[in-house]
Amino acid sequence: MAQIKQVGVGRKTTGTIDGITYYVLNGKTFARSTPTMPASAYNTPEARVRQAIFKFIQMHMKLHLRTIRQTFTAKTGTPCNCYYSVNGKALTVSGHFRPVRA
Repeated sequence: MAQIKQVGVGRKTTGTIDGITYYVLNGKTFARSTPTMPASAYNTPEARVRQAIFKFIQMHMKLHLRTIRQTFTAKTGTPCNCYYSVNGKALTVSGHFRPVRA
């Protein structure tokens, strides 16, 4: 990721052009390249399992967000990041998830 320090056109601009994504974070413009993975890489059984696990974790953390904020205090980052650091291994156990065969 590169920080854009130019003055004029492109400063504080967001969007994607020619495989480069521009975004603004804390008033500074950054650029990064977009991934060039083919769409078929997201349709494998392993990818679908990873996507299901990710959705499960996101739903779990959203439902328990109030408790997480009251329970965890993080010196750096957010309480959710601290919670995931402590419980991430237990949440991502993939032994319980089996890909559905069509």
